[in-house]
Amino acid sequence: MIQDQLNFPNNTMIKPFDIIFNPGSAMNRSAGQRENILALLEKYSLPHNFWESRSEEHLLLLAREAAGRGNPVIAAGGDSTIFLVLNEIIRHSMVTGTGLPVFGMLGTGSSNDIMKAHGVDTLERAIEAVARGRVRMVDIGRISIPGHPEFFFIGQANLGLGALVNEYVEEKKSRGNFIARYQGAIGLPAIIHSFFHKEMPLSVRLSPVHPETEKQYISLLFTKIPYWISGKRFAPDAKMGDGKIHGVFIRRTGFFSLLGIILESANGGHISRPEVETVAEEEFIVRSSRPFSIQVDGYLLRENLKKMMTKEVRFSVFSQKLPLFGWPIEGEE
Repeated sequence: MIQDQLNFPNNTMIKPFDIIFNPGSAMNRSAGQRENILALLEKYSLPHNFWESRSEEHLLLLAREAAGRGNPVIAAGGDSTIFLVLNEIIRHSMVTGTGLPVFGMLGTGSSNDIMKAHGVDTLERAIEAVARGRVRMVDIGRISIPGHPEFFFIGQANLGLGALVNEYVEEKKSRGNFIARYQGAIGLPAIIHSFFHKEMPLSVRLSPVHPETEKQYISLLFTKIPYWISGKRFAPDAKMGDGKIHGVFIRRTGFFSLLGIILESANGGHISRPEVETVAEEEFIVRSSRPFSIQVDGYLLRENLKKMMTKEVRFSVFSQKLPLFGWPIEGEE
């Protein structure tokens, strides 16, 4: 077995890995990756338990059970799968007072922005990182909403455009619309629909940037990784271990200006545009006079299966770091 003793936590490799596979990611297209994953696990001789979810509720149950066993946990699916499994693991750690297990990701979803940010954007690259024991300690973002449980993320959270686009795609999926299966095809219709939605722009007071006055925004992105919108470098300065939440905010602007910002974000060129604000802080507090929804790592926050709406949210960095299987990306050491 291939190992890197300098990077691997003591005694981790004597335990089997709990792999939680969500075949429903990317509108069930992830199911086609099952044999590829199993073949790579055999190639690298990784001891493992392979658990396959049947629903979101079952996925959460599998994550809770894995957290109780204390084995390294690898979530296989899209960004939303990563978010759901990770939250169950962190909550178990908080309740029991135990440390966080080493966490891994196998990307089989539509965007896989989190996987790209950690250098594991192919299945073989991800499984090789596990086999070699390449573990990085990364920040965890924390989301605090008055009157609700806390949520955690290692990718990004967004208000405004991102949340509304997610709602549009989820609605198309629920109706079985074939276009929802294709990220490229649905992107522009989703942006057009969301831009002219009655909830846009979003008026908020944003601390510490604009704490006293409501400003109007098309999008507010709070992130720990550089990538958003399927691999675009929307927050090129974001770092996974700097103890900061990186904010990229698009002020109210015209539709074609918004499209220009999105196109230029492929290489980070949008940062110099006057409609774009970039700020890095230890925490942000967002308050609005009307309720808004929150999308986190491709998942629209819900409560009792209904979209969660709030007038206030705080984004900060969690006190613990996450041991994560991954590789450095360009620009990192």
